[in-house]
Amino acid sequence: VPDDQRPVVLWNTVFGDAWAFPALNSYTGELMRNGGGLIALAELANEDSTALLSFETVYEGALEADLWILNAFATPNLDALAAQDARYADFAAFQSGSVWNNDLIVNENGGTDFFERGAAFPQLILADIIAILHPELLPDHDFNFFRQLD
Repeated sequence: VPDDQRPVVLWNTVFGDAWAFPALNSYTGELMRNGGGLIALAELANEDSTALLSFETVYEGALEADLWILNAFATPNLDALAAQDARYADFAAFQSGSVWNNDLIVNENGGTDFFERGAAFPQLILADIIAILHPELLPDHDFNFFRQLD
């Protein structure tokens, strides 16, 4: 995917006082690169370590990200996400409904299959990410781990 066709992806949510952005050479960084996306604020992370950013830094620098991929437990829909922090509703991806979570399959204890089966089958995670970022490349894709919040 040419660089000018790679959507900017906001990754994660704030946890405590910090919003963790993956290192460029991390597992997540590689998934985004191989899936045809760009991680928002990647320039603030270095190649090998996660960047811990304030909410304000993320708000200022990633408000216009094209898509948002959460890694959030107990976030069934956009209303629940906004209830965590009302400022989330200001993000362009939230407003356009382009928010995804990796909790398509959750067990009775709240554990997600993303952290179980996903570890053994990264190609399934990558296929999901490609289908999220570039749905035209995998038009008949059945998602394994991710679902779009409504």
